[in-house]
Amino acid sequence: MKHLKKMKKLIFSRIPIVIAILLSLVVVSCGKDEPGKGGSAESYLSGVYSSGSLTNRLEMSLNEVAIVDKEVKFQTSDNKTATITLNNVIPNKPTTVISGVVLTSPAEKTHLVFSGSQTLSPTRELTYSGSITMGLLILDLKEK
Repeated sequence: MKHLKKMKKLIFSRIPIVIAILLSLVVVSCGKDEPGKGGSAESYLSGVYSSGSLTNRLEMSLNEVAIVDKEVKFQTSDNKTATITLNNVIPNKPTTVISGVVLTSPAEKTHLVFSGSQTLSPTRELTYSGSITMGLLILDLKEK
């Protein structure tokens, strides 16, 4: 009978430890993706960024002039390529969608960088460069 009490006491004293270990495994396995490491179906970087946002802040310029009060939608599912949607940013273009934006990770791996160009019309071209990290999209645009 004493052995049974000791066994019950031993088992019940270990249950909180086992639960804590299992919970820590769940938290670790459900963590957010790191830049450049692939990702889930929707990356934590995806979202709508704006200059007034506290969570997804946008720092954007067009032809070296700061642009405020605009929104940019940034979408990536793998942290390797992205789609950037500009709404009412480019003059005379209500919506500009830039697809296939290649994202690369610099050595420090704290953010992703990108650059490229897109033809807007036979006489207009948009070049873009920038970086993104959790909560901040920096986007420099030049229209030629």
